[in-house]
Amino acid sequence: SSSSSGGVVVGSSGNGSSVFQTSAQEQALLVRGEKAQLFLQQALTCNVLDMPEGPRGARPGQLLDAQGRVLATVQVVRLGHAHNAACGPNGELQYALVLPADQVQPVQAWLRALSDGYVELSHDDPYAKVDGPVAVSPLTAEQAPLGLDQVVSAAAAAA
Repeated sequence: SSSSSGGVVVGSSGNGSSVFQTSAQEQALLVRGEKAQLFLQQALTCNVLDMPEGPRGARPGQLLDAQGRVLATVQVVRLGHAHNAACGPNGELQYALVLPADQVQPVQAWLRALSDGYVELSHDDPYAKVDGPVAVSPLTAEQAPLGLDQVVSAAAAAA
């Protein structure tokens, strides 16, 4: 079931958490980890190194497969740092990727595979890997910053 509050559609993730959606057609993934910034810099077509924090700093980008084909067009939002003792004194960086809901599962699987190093990143260099590891999961309503419901995916903005 899902309910709407303030333009945000919230549904169940199946594990008791509520999944954050910017609309009925879009969801957000949470990418987090000590090396999340470097991971996304290598996995996406946009520059995340100088992104301001928060929904107003959202940037469009594309996620490509090993053949250079577009898997998804996303909006990237830097959520900031969070405490995680396993990541050292600086904690972990967190990002939200807003994308069409029907692309969440394949994008989540691809990002996890990239992070784990189980997929070929480039045909030219079979040993090329992205920085990581990172954790990739659906963004819950509790994790979503104020204003994220105003971010629409780059694909929706172009339509």
